[in-house]
Amino acid sequence: MEKKETMIRYHEQYVIDAEGNPKAVVLPIDVWQEILDALDELEDIRAYDAAKQADSDPIPFDRALSEIEDGMPAPTDN
Repeated sequence: MEKKETMIRYHEQYVIDAEGNPKAVVLPIDVWQEILDALDELEDIRAYDAAKQADSDPIPFDRALSEIEDGMPAPTDN
């Protein structure tokens, strides 16, 4: 199945100061949610890439799931 890449399209509005300098952006909530979803996906991709590059031994899925459910802290890079 081919993944279709889409750009988020919107018509933003700017909040400007007395001198006309843009200070904020106003977006429809559905566009904001799309941006948050895209950022979340990007974070997942970066975490996956980091895990693939890490010099560590794989663990069984059941153990990983158990550690996640038990709230075990993630290992630190020391």
